[in-house]
Amino acid sequence: MLSSLKNALAEAITGKTACLFYSGGSDSLLLLNVLLDLKADFAVITFDTTFSSRQKRVLDDLAYEKGIRIYSYKPQTAYFIGDGERMAFIEEYAMPCGGTMPFIRDCVGGEKCSYDLMVETRPTAVPIRFELNIFGTRKTDRHWSWGKSFADAELTMGMGKILAPLWKWNRKQVLEALKEYGVKRPKIDTGSYEFCDLCLRSKERLFCPKAQQMIDPVAWEPENMLKAFQEKFGVNKA
Repeated sequence: MLSSLKNALAEAITGKTACLFYSGGSDSLLLLNVLLDLKADFAVITFDTTFSSRQKRVLDDLAYEKGIRIYSYKPQTAYFIGDGERMAFIEEYAMPCGGTMPFIRDCVGGEKCSYDLMVETRPTAVPIRFELNIFGTRKTDRHWSWGKSFADAELTMGMGKILAPLWKWNRKQVLEALKEYGVKRPKIDTGSYEFCDLCLRSKERLFCPKAQQMIDPVAWEPENMLKAFQEKFGVNKA
């Protein structure tokens, strides 16, 4: 399967400006290694506006090891959603075609306070235009807030195309392909939101690790935020 992936990517990127949207997970790590193996001319973009220090170190180490530059840019807007039990952090990125693309990161908790994390946003579209936008998305990928990640392996986005080369792969195949490159699966999840969110989750007074005292919870409506998010992007979880 790895040889077929290499051939397909080689054909797809020929004569096109290409970009790999890198999340740091096994899927995008495999695609990065394949593109480097092909000696392809491509850019690498990630969304590290709210990465923890240990998540940033993962990318810094990777950039040094592979001799690449990893670019990032500011989101158009950022907010939390929830379903009463789970919570996610959403960053919407403006795309050249005029729309926005949301990137969803599950909240897993951490030491640094979310209120200390200043998310600087950029309301205008980014000056980034690629003919081929490569994502490490598979057909079986699901999220509780969204359902299926993409509708198909290939989608049109403004002037360019979204391509998911691993669409028909499963996780075992991805890990086996990484082994062929001598690459281990990432130990640190860069796809999660690693900051303290206790006051956002609680409905009662709680002890704040930062303030070292009891505080009131944040008054917000996670379920309504989730509904608004799903309505905005026409989410169909089927």
